[in-house]
Amino acid sequence: MLYPKAEELGRGSMDNLKKKMRGIGEIRVNNQDILLSLIRIVTAEPSKLKDIMPPIHTNRELVEMFLGC
Repeated sequence: MLYPKAEELGRGSMDNLKKKMRGIGEIRVNNQDILLSLIRIVTAEPSKLKDIMPPIHTNRELVEMFLGC
């Protein structure tokens, strides 16, 4: 593959998910736009990882990461 970063973006990874979530930072109660952005990230990135066997993440881990924001 000539572009490993492009392939990784298409495949998804836990590192990508963590980087994106760190980029969001802390979400205030009244900031709906950022919350919706976080929800899109948490839905899209793990969907790229669902075919990896054995799974490299658990639902609990994803929920903890989400609630950490």
